[in-house]
Amino acid sequence: MKSVRVLFFSALLALSSSFLLADPAAATSSAEGIVNQAAIGQTSHVAGDTSGRIRNATGTAASLVEPTKLLPRAPVKAQPGDNAEASAALAFDDGTFTRLSPDEITWVSDNEVLQVGPDGMLDVGQASDRVRVRLTATADGFSAELMVRVDPLPEDETAYEPQPGKGPWPHAASLGNGWFHSSWFGSFHAGKHKWLFHDGLGWVYPSGNNPDSLWIWDRKQEWLWTNRQIYPQLFRHRDQTWLYYVVPVKTKRLFFNYSTNQIEFE
Repeated sequence: MKSVRVLFFSALLALSSSFLLADPAAATSSAEGIVNQAAIGQTSHVAGDTSGRIRNATGTAASLVEPTKLLPRAPVKAQPGDNAEASAALAFDDGTFTRLSPDEITWVSDNEVLQVGPDGMLDVGQASDRVRVRLTATADGFSAELMVRVDPLPEDETAYEPQPGKGPWPHAASLGNGWFHSSWFGSFHAGKHKWLFHDGLGWVYPSGNNPDSLWIWDRKQEWLWTNRQIYPQLFRHRDQTWLYYVVPVKTKRLFFNYSTNQIEFE
């Protein structure tokens, strides 16, 4: 019996020694032929690209790095006709940041003279005097503001009229007294500050010079996209919805909403 006890404790001691000598950075278990391994103290790695966007994060960096604030950027001042861009980046608590794409950012302006298009480009209208405009950017649960000064152009540069062969209405015919007729967009009055008064839509602000891809700012519908092949169908950017502009009824505009299959009155 004594020899059996000696053999038992010797075997137990040998088994304990094998656990103590095992690699402390790896643990192995097996059940029915399946082996699982896990590393303890895994290193962190963060990879990015030239735009500053974080493309890959592993280890503790993947779970511990958190965004802390939004950093918007735009020119300090702008004039009508400027080719300027507004952008924003997320700052993280490890000191890094990643630039956001335009469709990840929502912009709100406190003055119609300055708007940010869906592509992130600034649309600058004509102001009668110098004005400071507040732009608010929102993304990923964060908001931040910045100010842009809009400087007016000299008065003789503010008049807007379609130019034959150019712009979104290259073949618009003049009807006199500032009115024009486009074969695909209908009749509109071209005034100053680049705003147009459409005979059905009312006041709209066109962005861009391509009749095959035209963005329009509307005070109620906000950004709408259309072109000469599909108008009066309009794509509403804020909710990614297709509309069909029907007709104005008295003082109301009618749009058919393809998503809800209902008429929208406004």
